[in-house]
Amino acid sequence: MKPLLRVDNVSKRFGGLVAVDSLSLDVEEGEVLGVVGPNGAGKSTLLSLVAGSQRPSTGEIWLDGRRIDGLRAFQVARLGIGRTFQTPRPFHRMTVRDNLRVAAAARATEGRGRRLDVDAILELTGLSHLADRPAGALTLLELKRLELARQLALGPRLLLLDEIGAGLTGSELARLADFLTEIRELGLTLVIIEHVLHFVMDLADRVAVMDMGRVRAVGPPEEIARDPLVIDAYLGERQERNSPENRPRVSVTAPDAGKGEEAGDVLVRATDLWASYGMVRALNGVGLEVRAGQAVAVLGPNGAGKSTLCKALLGLVPLQSGTVEVDGEDITRWPTERRVRESRLVLCPEGRHVFAAQTVLENLKLGRVASRGARDDRLDMVLDLFPELETRTGQLAGTLSGGEQQMLAIARALMSNPRVLIVDELSLGLTPAVGMRIYERLHRMLERGLTLLLVEQYISEVLATASSVYLLERGTVIFGGDPWDIGEEDLANVYLRGQGYSKKGSPRSSVGAPAIEGG
Repeated sequence: MKPLLRVDNVSKRFGGLVAVDSLSLDVEEGEVLGVVGPNGAGKSTLLSLVAGSQRPSTGEIWLDGRRIDGLRAFQVARLGIGRTFQTPRPFHRMTVRDNLRVAAAARATEGRGRRLDVDAILELTGLSHLADRPAGALTLLELKRLELARQLALGPRLLLLDEIGAGLTGSELARLADFLTEIRELGLTLVIIEHVLHFVMDLADRVAVMDMGRVRAVGPPEEIARDPLVIDAYLGERQERNSPENRPRVSVTAPDAGKGEEAGDVLVRATDLWASYGMVRALNGVGLEVRAGQAVAVLGPNGAGKSTLCKALLGLVPLQSGTVEVDGEDITRWPTERRVRESRLVLCPEGRHVFAAQTVLENLKLGRVASRGARDDRLDMVLDLFPELETRTGQLAGTLSGGEQQMLAIARALMSNPRVLIVDELSLGLTPAVGMRIYERLHRMLERGLTLLLVEQYISEVLATASSVYLLERGTVIFGGDPWDIGEEDLANVYLRGQGYSKKGSPRSSVGAPAIEGG
């Protein structure tokens, strides 16, 4: 039987980053295929390639026997492929009904999509009573329904759903799952990307697991949830955890220690942090402590709030309530640049964000601009730490490999002379070998007295490095304590099965910082 959608040996490169790597995948007509994987696996890029908003670097994409990888997005839509986005994008000032009328006016002109009139779609999606309300007045769940309704108005055969459940509560996800089941009964084919794995597992006929741009496993949900390759893709290969007596400690004479700073002193304390993006709640009363000379890990599946927490500490996202303190001083109202210059909090953001058109050396010097009192030998120090960069100082940053760009991003952050270096998704897009090399450098940073806050989704290596760990789920701290006290089965429950963390004595929710002893 010929598949409805065939992705054949497709790759997509962005400079030195390979987002999709020689990927092949078939989708049968009428099935629900879930696509899961850690952050940066290439899932959304894959949907963009199928929908025509991006073109493959190599490979072919076929819809019902017709090659479509050379078509533009509107041409692909007319063939019967609809796509939703994580953030709904309606016409906010138009009514719900008029939003659907606009979509219906652009209906697929080819293919055999299921065509429904506007009133039927309103009834199906439970939006009839809101038909005359402006889209901007809807709740998040209603906006998600409207996003789906607009795609149904196009008359599609295939729906690509990119994190359609993002930001929804457990009960809202259950209602959305019921709604998607009704849509499936229309005969539509669904490809669902979602960071809440149990949501996908409950809906899908098959699940494809992506990691580092490749499909690692495809099969029935019950098999995928227990596949060792899948568990390693999320949790990483098992590493021996660093026992308390072997963890590196800072001394007052360490080069990167603050003046008068002792190992175990609380440098950063966040208390009861609440933050939202519009109607999407990102942080629910999160508390955290970072102590001198420690590596503190922040873990959690996609959408848990890890990156938002990093940005909140730097003042890059507004807080609805809560406080951030450094050395006991409240810096909650400080602008970001003051936090960097005076408190020496420095963020190495997710996605590296090097200046691609600047050389390696120029990127490093730009890092020193933000510092206060940085020593002249700072450049020698970071090049000694990352010798791979020393021979490439004149090379454009955009031509480096993904691993080299990550090294450059960390080195540039170190040029700012931080006391606390926050690294968001350190292993994103890196091979395990490159990730291990970077973690070796982190150990050397700890020996020099630097304090680290590490946000990771590949968790085995960070648990082998960290002195304390916080586990987030849907913006809430569900565990805070020693890495030795968190079990692999409990992590698998949170990351893969949606069962939550239930170890005795570990909180399922927290509005303050869990008590974590120094050391």
